[in-house]
Amino acid sequence: MEDSLIFENLNESSQTIEYGHKKPFYKRWYMILLYVILSLIAVLGFTLGMFIIFAEYSQCDRSCRLEFCNGKNDSACLLDRSISGRRKKPHLRSKCICTAPKLFNGTVEINRMAKPTDTWKVDSEEKRYCAVPPNSTDFLGITYDSKEDALAADAILLHLGPCGMCSSISDKEAYNKTAQTLTKISLKAAFGSILSADLARKQMAKSGLSDKCVDCWIGNMRQTIIHCFGVCMTSSRSSCDKNGELTKCLYCDEVHSGMYFRRCAGMTRRRAGIETDICRKPGEIVD
Repeated sequence: MEDSLIFENLNESSQTIEYGHKKPFYKRWYMILLYVILSLIAVLGFTLGMFIIFAEYSQCDRSCRLEFCNGKNDSACLLDRSISGRRKKPHLRSKCICTAPKLFNGTVEINRMAKPTDTWKVDSEEKRYCAVPPNSTDFLGITYDSKEDALAADAILLHLGPCGMCSSISDKEAYNKTAQTLTKISLKAAFGSILSADLARKQMAKSGLSDKCVDCWIGNMRQTIIHCFGVCMTSSRSSCDKNGELTKCLYCDEVHSGMYFRRCAGMTRRRAGIETDICRKPGEIVD
């Protein structure tokens, strides 16, 4: 009898231990699921990072064209395939080999990455002006030596600086209509451009900009991906920071891609005197 009672007590104790035991929180199903999700995110992030490093996104084409376009017809030159480039070695990001049969024989080696440029300093020193002549039938701008020359010709002013692919009355109207939304539209397009230029074009169609102007925008986006991907993925992508300054992402875009965009597009919103959702210091927007 005593043996039976002892056995029952032991059995009850073992059951209590069995059912009372709980797994550590880090072994519970929802934590395991969280580990799997975080691991997938890490793998995808690493894969995307490696893809960005090894993807070319026509960077050498842009660098070679920026180097060898002569400044007289930059917008057409920057989209012209007669000047092309390739990486010196597929795994190296620093050098490009340029080919331009119309300009020189053989190849020329240049730096692949763009040097940071103070675009406001460039704009403040610019005297030329883009305007539409009074007798124009296509409403496209031409470059005048100065604002005074454009006004003397009764031309319709478009923007400071030489004309480019965005230098038309219709593109300026599109800039004005999307003054507070174009940054968001272009940001979504930039993410699409990581996978495909066509995805970026589809998104940029919402802007109302002309096709050639959009080509300059996409070139700018991919220039920014090459130079600023890490900064933009790890910092705010809003239009302004909490102090009313450019965010790190927008600043990186400004200094590394700004000159390409100016030479290709001609008209920037800042050069056209259009206030947008992007923070600007007093005097940075052209009057």
